[in-house]
Amino acid sequence: MLVSVVMPCLNEHETLGICIKKAQDTLKKLDIDGEVIVADNGSTDGSQ
Repeated sequence: MLVSVVMPCLNEHETLGICIKKAQDTLKKLDIDGEVIVADNGSTDGSQ
């Protein structure tokens, strides 16, 4: 199974890395082939 996890992002510099890691870890734990896509919506805090 191939899954795309899409995360919207707007000024999430402090939490984005944690969220990506959790998504990746969950895919791995459940043995699901997948990817994490971050869709930035004009962040101004360096999230992109």
